[in-house]
Amino acid sequence: DPQSILRGQIERQIERMGAKDAWDAYWRQRQDYVYMHVIRKLIETVGPSARVVADIGSNRTPILDFYQGAPKRYSVDLENPYRGENVTAVTEDFYTWHPPEPVDLVTCFQTIEHVPDPERFTRRLLEYGEVVLLSVPHKEPTGLNPGHIQNDIDYDTIVSWAGREPNFHYIARELSGDERIICLFDTRSTARIDQLNSESAAAMAFRFRWGEMNRTSGLPEKTKEQA
Repeated sequence: DPQSILRGQIERQIERMGAKDAWDAYWRQRQDYVYMHVIRKLIETVGPSARVVADIGSNRTPILDFYQGAPKRYSVDLENPYRGENVTAVTEDFYTWHPPEPVDLVTCFQTIEHVPDPERFTRRLLEYGEVVLLSVPHKEPTGLNPGHIQNDIDYDTIVSWAGREPNFHYIARELSGDERIICLFDTRSTARIDQLNSESAAAMAFRFRWGEMNRTSGLPEKTKEQA
């Protein structure tokens, strides 16, 4: 029946448009959250010289657009990787996908609270990237969000997942009172970072971390870590 086929096509198109409108509304709201402004600032601070970056569990969010100048960008998600300009969308299992080259900086935001084995997931993140930025809800009570299977997450929880302390962490509090904890892990160092504002010594070190000079200078590894 041609009319039934046409009606089915129209209904599917309406469903797709509705899904797109819902996602657009989600992102318009999300990008104005306090934690998202903190994330953008951290990426600008630690990632200006990153050559290869990856965002894990993207769910179509354009986090990779926050990077300025990274020539290789990967969005990894089982169903909905972000598809943008100069972004390689990877619809594969995070546990089994292997980046074609070493990744300088990995981001993973508001994802780990959804996974059944957060320890395995977090440690896989630390295997993926030299520097890892992650965020999760902070001390969210069980049952508040039915989609979250990890609850009451605090600093000690993340340390237990990662098997080490983050170098830097920040708790972003929304006007609603909701909180998210944002952590930075540097796999080349366990040194604590107390300040990551743009004028701090740590920020200056990150600014040039993956530049050509550090890649080709032949400096001893310890010197490179301090640069």
